[in-house]
Amino acid sequence: MRFISYFNVYLSISYIFLLSSCSTVTSSPPPPEITFNIFADTQANSGGLFYFVIHRTNEKQFMSDVYQDIANNIFNESHNLENLGFFSVVPGMNQEFKIIQPSQGSISLYFLLTQPNPEWKKLISMPFQENYDINIKSDNQIYISEHKPWYLWFY
Repeated sequence: MRFISYFNVYLSISYIFLLSSCSTVTSSPPPPEITFNIFADTQANSGGLFYFVIHRTNEKQFMSDVYQDIANNIFNESHNLENLGFFSVVPGMNQEFKIIQPSQGSISLYFLLTQPNPEWKKLISMPFQENYDINIKSDNQIYISEHKPWYLWFY
């Protein structure tokens, strides 16, 4: 009789252990990120710090965006749900900034320079790449290219 009760206890514990190991919760994979590798020439923005802003947007909104409105919204204390990132850029340094990729729409990149050129904003539409290289020259010209790993340089 005692053997049967020990056996039942052992069987019950084994059964609970088996069920608990099978009930692992699967978590969804993290949302994909977009990485921006930025290099600003030491004379970009006359050598002064400037801001890099990323918004979720659409083409119509992007076309109507005005420099002063973007700058005011960024430095305003209210939280803008369309804002995906707000970063300080130091000329002469390689910097890397990451955002979570939006599930739909486009993203706009704003470069809040002291003396912006006519191309102070850029639009990137879906499908997004994982990495972008941004090069800002001494005359504040902005060049964006898809990042290529070194082993693809030869293709």
